[in-house]
Amino acid sequence: MFKKTKNNKTKSFITPIMYLFVSLILAISAFRWVRYYYNFDDKKFYFPDTTILDKTNYTSLLNKISKEELSGIKISELNKVIEKHPYVEAARISNRYPNIIMIEIVERQPIAILEIDPLTMVDSNGYILPSKNNFKNIDLPILANISDLENTMNFGEKSTSKVVNKAVSWLSYIKKYHSYLYKNISELKVSSSDELELILSDYPTKIFLGQKKVKSRINSLLKFKEKLKTNKITDYNYLDLRYDNQIIAMERSL
Repeated sequence: MFKKTKNNKTKSFITPIMYLFVSLILAISAFRWVRYYYNFDDKKFYFPDTTILDKTNYTSLLNKISKEELSGIKISELNKVIEKHPYVEAARISNRYPNIIMIEIVERQPIAILEIDPLTMVDSNGYILPSKNNFKNIDLPILANISDLENTMNFGEKSTSKVVNKAVSWLSYIKKYHSYLYKNISELKVSSSDELELILSDYPTKIFLGQKKVKSRINSLLKFKEKLKTNKITDYNYLDLRYDNQIIAMERSL
């Protein structure tokens, strides 16, 4: 009798705790679920998380449409609205039963900052992007000495500057195949004769790559780095790779 009474008391004590625990879990889950949804009458719009800009930059696009228009909007029309945002490379919108509209966004990823006022970005495909205060990451190389920037300034459109597009293609190559070097680039300069110069973040070190054979010279630079034993690239004031089969190096004075 004594044991049975003890078990009953234990069960009666555990049950409320379990109830509270389950209720708490459900409440947290419900909060996390709801904060991703944007309700407009009988429809719910769901935006998965984004990586470049804060998601509110995209959800605010819905606020520009009246509730009456939004309740009857077609998927194709909504797609056009979302893709007008300069940071949206593509949008995929689909209906989910019973009344959910899923809006998935592929963002343009800035690869460099253009040295102009106001602060402007460019992605790896040469599309011009405005600066935003709520960037999640803005540690990017600066494109300087661009001679034809006046042809560039339409946000959300591909740059018509040949110099910008060429510089972006070089940066894209470096980022893809030599990410260590890309992360260490503070500035990329293009001279009046279209010669490329990199300035590294550390110290800084200047690297002259010239106008032609840029990719092969970048590869030569990385081979040079691998052969260094006690030294580093940043131990040099500058490295000149504009000449075939040689690298002219000026060590940094102590």
